[in-house]
Amino acid sequence: MPTSKTPASKKLPSRLPVSKSTQRRRELLSTAADMFLARGYDGVTLDEIIAEVGGSKSNVYKHFKGKESLFIAAVEYLSDEISSIISVSDAFSLPLRQALTSIGQTFYKAVLHPRAIALQRLAIAESSRFPQVGQTWFDRGPRIFYEAMTKFCEERQARGELRTCDAQEAAILFHDMMAFNLSHQLLLGIIRPPKASIVEAKVRSVVDAFLNGFAHEQEQKLSSGGLHTAAVAAVPDRLKIT
Repeated sequence: MPTSKTPASKKLPSRLPVSKSTQRRRELLSTAADMFLARGYDGVTLDEIIAEVGGSKSNVYKHFKGKESLFIAAVEYLSDEISSIISVSDAFSLPLRQALTSIGQTFYKAVLHPRAIALQRLAIAESSRFPQVGQTWFDRGPRIFYEAMTKFCEERQARGELRTCDAQEAAILFHDMMAFNLSHQLLLGIIRPPKASIVEAKVRSVVDAFLNGFAHEQEQKLSSGGLHTAAVAAVPDRLKIT
């Protein structure tokens, strides 16, 4: 009698095996990414990467055309690693303020991470020599966030929670309010990684400003409670934008 179960002999493996070639490429990429991040492009040689991961130069040229190609692939790898931390889709089912707060928290978890700061410094330092590096960082970082946040804003406009406006512009403004102060000061080495209380205050401040500018009055009333003043007051003067 037929059953809905697949015979054991015909079951597909839950995870496809990774070939030695694919595994080798991953090892090269991961090792190179860490080394470029720590020492910059000029501070790393192919011989040093090979010495760290093992093998020979032929292994590098088999998977990458050379050091420059490996470097660009490493920037892609690092950008994807950091972007994967930020979650916008998980916030779609939450109330508006809670959703924006959740997005802001995951945003800061990603962009304030030491690897994210190091990657941004690396992209800035090398983008004049390798324009593709800067483009890769932007396309796999801010642009991905803009697109996801635009969809979020459009969905909240459809619910009547946000005013009718350019959803993409609203998304970019939310990103830029989040990104500018803390991450830029970290990038410049002006401050040390901020405490959780400072990050939380910054998220509240940005969310309040965003709701004041884009939420319908009814939604503002539902989300109000004097949080904006408290949030701004909680941020030390040396971290405020002047």
